[in-house]
Amino acid sequence: FVIGDVTGLPLVKVAANQGREVIERMEKSGLFKTSAEEEGLDMVIVGGGPAGISAAIECEKRNLKYVLLERTLLANTVRTFPLGKKVYAEPQSIKNISALDVDRDLDRDDFLQLIEKTVAERKLKFKEGVEVGSVRKLQDKQFEVHTKDGSVFPARQVVISIGRQGQPKKLNIPGCDDCKKVTYRLHTREDYDNEDVLVVGGGNSAIEAALMLKDHNRVSIAYRGDEFFRAKEENRRLLDKA
Repeated sequence: FVIGDVTGLPLVKVAANQGREVIERMEKSGLFKTSAEEEGLDMVIVGGGPAGISAAIECEKRNLKYVLLERTLLANTVRTFPLGKKVYAEPQSIKNISALDVDRDLDRDDFLQLIEKTVAERKLKFKEGVEVGSVRKLQDKQFEVHTKDGSVFPARQVVISIGRQGQPKKLNIPGCDDCKKVTYRLHTREDYDNEDVLVVGGGNSAIEAALMLKDHNRVSIAYRGDEFFRAKEENRRLLDKA
């Protein structure tokens, strides 16, 4: 099963809901009804973002044998956000049905505190710094999850909830891989003081990056669309003012 950012919907609330929904659906389908003598895990969750953490909570609630494997750190995509960036509880029209409190827009650090508190209170079973290399299906309800360090996790079910942070959409023009001049993520504003900066894109991340940089740099923003239709109203207002 595949959930979260990798499905093409990089929204925290949607991902958290998918984490609950996938475990509930598997339970209703009888995928966890196994003999108590069987060895191995009921579930391996690959990826420790909101979707994976939400799925782990549901596994814990059902007393399933599971583990969450994360290549870096839990909620790593949010950890790489620049200081002050918001984690939006979008879309507002969708009800949060997950056990994660993602009904509010939170600053990066507040969101990470929420995740750390939830993981500790729920006593979730996870391993950080473990990169999955492959998943082998041996037969029905029998998989092997192989990690890059040579470990093998036998499991009856596998959920993939990885992000797409490591696969940025590149400009595909000469110079797009120049690490000294081109970056695909804004880490800190201080890296660019008194520079001429071009921000490419028209979503919330691009607009917020431009707004963060504008007071200490000469900033331009380029977008292929006629208007910033994907951005939040507040971001469009701040952009117009700037």
